[in-house]
Amino acid sequence: MVIFSYLCFKNRKKIITENSNSNLIIYIITSTYALTLLYSFLRAPIMSPKYVMFILPLILIWVFTNIQKERRAKLFNITLSVIIIAVSVYNLKNFPIKSPPTKNALEIIVKNNGKYIFTSENDVFKNYITTKKIYIRNQLILVKNKEELNELNIREIWFICLNNPSFAVGDNNFYDEKKCTENYIPTNYTLNQLYRIKDFVIKSYIKI
Repeated sequence: MVIFSYLCFKNRKKIITENSNSNLIIYIITSTYALTLLYSFLRAPIMSPKYVMFILPLILIWVFTNIQKERRAKLFNITLSVIIIAVSVYNLKNFPIKSPPTKNALEIIVKNNGKYIFTSENDVFKNYITTKKIYIRNQLILVKNKEELNELNIREIWFICLNNPSFAVGDNNFYDEKKCTENYIPTNYTLNQLYRIKDFVIKSYIKI
């Protein structure tokens, strides 16, 4: 990224004024980052490596292409190659943080014959839940809001909450997050069951 930033700064006039395939790569890279950041600030936090991973090859292609135009191209190539190999070896056993065990949380609900799910999490998490095979296979239903919950007039609702997830705070012994302790369920429901697993708090509410 240091070399990429250096080359971008050095070639800033060409990037702005010239119309070339090389510059098109720069536009794709910057627009991807910009749109991801914008969505994270305005809607839901999605600034994660998996959403921008595809631009890494584009960055490498652009860097190697522009390095060849430098007077010290050979030195740049050797330096970049050494850095890539060194970083790869250093991070060989540095596995990425795993996603929250959403499947395990849904399994608890299914084993208790649960059907309806409610969560206070953002739309990204809600959409993610509905794509899980266990959700689809067991025909679970995600209730969008309290109004819909009242309209359904159902007997039991399961509340699922991301609680100090490891991808955000690492290993921890923190108290439950406030969003997981607040009662989002209508007052005519009472707490029936409570489960705590890694990254999640899961509650069952029964209609009085």
